[in-house]
Amino acid sequence: MSATTAVSETPGVTTTAPGVTLNLTENAATEIKKFMTNEEGLPETAGLRVRVVPGGCSGFQYSLNIEEDSRQGRLRA
Repeated sequence: MSATTAVSETPGVTTTAPGVTLNLTENAATEIKKFMTNEEGLPETAGLRVRVVPGGCSGFQYSLNIEEDSRQGRLRA
């Protein structure tokens, strides 16, 4: 992974985050598209946010959320 610089939503604060590539199977991409299509009233900018958070049996669990606005390159403080 390579490091990229991202601007946080807090003025004057810069955060470094790893660059990540997410590879999906065709079946997974189809299911995500169906899931997003079934959600009513989503704007064109909506996308799926995938996070790994502490918890679960292995110490980590996945969080999948629909975000209405694109925040590519931006991190929350």
